[in-house]
Amino acid sequence: MAVTTNKVEIGVCDVTYGGLDLGATKGGVSVEIKTTTYEAKVDQFGETPIKEIITGTTVMVKVPMAETDLVRLHNTMPQSSISSTAAAPTGFSVNHSGGLTVGATSVVLHTGTGTPVAGGKFSFAGHATVYKITGWNSGTSTLSFVANFDGASGLQAPVADSEALTFQAVAAAVTIASGINIDLLQISALLKLHPTGVDPAVTDGDFIVYLAGISPNFSFKYEFAAERVYEVTFKGYPDTLNGNRIAAFGNG
Repeated sequence: MAVTTNKVEIGVCDVTYGGLDLGATKGGVSVEIKTTTYEAKVDQFGETPIKEIITGTTVMVKVPMAETDLVRLHNTMPQSSISSTAAAPTGFSVNHSGGLTVGATSVVLHTGTGTPVAGGKFSFAGHATVYKITGWNSGTSTLSFVANFDGASGLQAPVADSEALTFQAVAAAVTIASGINIDLLQISALLKLHPTGVDPAVTDGDFIVYLAGISPNFSFKYEFAAERVYEVTFKGYPDTLNGNRIAAFGNG
């Protein structure tokens, strides 16, 4: 028997849902693929099945989120709404004669109205990547940031001098309602698990659920010496426009 040792995988994963990074987890992300079947029986063979037919496939992913982040909580609770205490900063633009190249993690700005807040999100006019603010120095008008999707790398595409920034309002509260009659299929989105620390271009360890609906069932404690964990269960629905696919290993 030939054994390919580098195909024996271990380790944790990063999770994105609808393009939103769900952040740190605690306890491991679990995947369950369950196949139900019907055993055909006839009198002549008694209780011995003569054949078996698949009757359904269920794909479920449980993500124990470990960050108390209002935007993430809102995006994993279909019956919730989000509000903010102040308008997002406006009128800010890049103040750098040569522009900025890929990999930069800070930028000097022409200031506008309002104050960028650490943890807030923004994007540049020239590309759609969302960045997370790690600091704001009002004295030098310097904004520090990381790419929101992985929390580590810097600028994903070049930006030009005077290129405008669009900030998102910082969330203040997430309100939970009854959610009666919300169709989870209608608001389903792509769920992706990617091994932590692996180049995004290497996808053979990925797991994708194409149309993932959300079932948040949080049970958490405010206590000493324990992380607060919000476990969200995602269930895959058939993508009827693409051969009834539900999930995929790899790039899909």
